[in-house]
Order: sequence, then C-alpha cells, then structure tokens
Amino acid sequence: MAVSQNQEDDVMASINVTPLTDVLLVLLIIFMIAASAMKKKIHLPVTRYKNKANRTDNVITIEKNGSIFVGAKKLSVQKLEPYLHKIRLDQPKNRYGKYPNKVIIKADKNVTYGVVAEAMDAAKSAGLNAISLATKPLHQKKK
Repeated sequence: MAVSQNQEDDVMASINVTPLTDVLLVLLIIFMIAASAMKKKIHLPVTRYKNKANRTDNVITIEKNGSIFVGAKKLSVQKLEPYLHKIRLDQPKNRYGKYPNKVIIKADKNVTYGVVAEAMDAAKSAGLNAISLATKPLHQKKK
C-alpha cells in the first residue's frame, strides 16, 4: 500500500473570515460608543430670543476649562486668528463676491469673560465681523 506524500504536504491557502468579521464588528461597536462619549458638553446661557444657525456658519466652541475648538480642531488663542482666516478664505464667496464674515461663539456659561473676548478679537482680526453668541432658548429643558 503506497501512501501519497502530496496529501500531507498540501497547505490550506484560504483564510477563515468569520473570526475576522467578528473582531471588526466588535471594534466598530467600541468606536461608536467611544465617539458618542467624547461629545463636548457645553452649558449655554439661557435667553428668550431664538434664531437657528446655518450649517455653513463658522462655530468657535469654548469649553468650561477654556479650551477652544473650531469644529473638532483644538486651538490655542494664538493659533485661532490664522486658522479662522484660513478657513474663511477656503469657503466659497457669496453672490456679491465676498467671503463669509459670520462666526458663532458657543461658550460655556461658566467660562471666563477674557477667553471669550480673546476669541472675539481673533475672529475680528480674521475678518469675521458678524459675531454671534450661542445661547439656549428659555423654554428648552435642561439635560
């Protein structure tokens, strides 16, 4: 009886993708939970006037500890003005041939006034002269 050498020497060349898929799904769930937990919590002051912001408006977010964000990018006060100037010029011109000049400052109600003033100064230096302060409407429930 002859034993074939080829049967033992053959290498299985396929990859089992089931464990790979399981690991990827678990990682996806972990990243989704982590991303939702990383949302910035800003406590805005309450006012009676309400006006909705446009999606295209530039938004500066200032957290309670004084951290400044434009979108998801964290910036120092010194780097805020050049960055705002750059993103202003990156946006398309309006129908009058001018770059947008609006900015919304979304600052925590407990942040020091000096940090908000520095952010306003940086925005004006960058050419964003129409400055609005974000507030929470009076009738909205606290979360």
